[in-house]
Amino acid sequence: MSATASVHSHGIAELILCYGEGGYLRGKDHNVDFKVGRTLLIPPGVQHQVVVADKMKAEIKIFCMSHSDMKHFLSPAQMTSVQRLFSLGISVADAEEPRSNLLHLGDQVSEGINQLESITQQLNWSLVSLILALHSSRYRLEASQIQLSNRKNKYQQKMQQVASWIEKHLQENLGLDQAAAEFGLSRSLFSREFHRHTGMSFVAHCNTRRVEKAALVLSTSHLNITEVAFGSGFSNLSHFHRQFKANYGLTPGAFRRKMIEEGGR
Repeated sequence: MSATASVHSHGIAELILCYGEGGYLRGKDHNVDFKVGRTLLIPPGVQHQVVVADKMKAEIKIFCMSHSDMKHFLSPAQMTSVQRLFSLGISVADAEEPRSNLLHLGDQVSEGINQLESITQQLNWSLVSLILALHSSRYRLEASQIQLSNRKNKYQQKMQQVASWIEKHLQENLGLDQAAAEFGLSRSLFSREFHRHTGMSFVAHCNTRRVEKAALVLSTSHLNITEVAFGSGFSNLSHFHRQFKANYGLTPGAFRRKMIEEGGR
């Protein structure tokens, strides 16, 4: 993008993926610089302006998402997560290293998410869903760190520790009782605070993170599907296939084949 847009709003949501610098997003209360690996989620109806610096070009990719399409292509859990983010206004997140993984995902989304060919459209939305999931995960982490400094919730630090612990142990058969005991909390208190922190149950969060990890590996490696499933923490291939399709609308095999057809590897 080489020209500054006018101030505007839409009846659709926009997800911006930044490939470089050279501009910023102007919101109602603050500006957000574009930087490599940064994602910005703009809710429907929120006024904003993409501003491009003089004699520069903003290296960004914008995904436009209507409510009806999101409801159709996103899983119920992810739709709930996205709606929670919308309630907070424009959300911003910076990708973890290597940022090239996120940029690679964006490269595979065809121009215009809603292609006529159904399988291409589904792949596009599967990839956008994964980008949204990574955005949401990083935003929650960064927001938690801010809340920690404000000390608003006495369990906030412990729940952040739980989230980090889960990431390190995803390949294991994690259970709610095990996690509660690990952090010295009762089952009921752990469940309540974990849901408050993540918006999901413990089991749903673990399954979601495993599927997100699997989708990222499928799109950026040559490992076979069985290796990806077990490496992501699934001990049952049938369960992995069900969870993957529930989240992305495609089986792992169809997702991988379409990525190859589209030049995704």
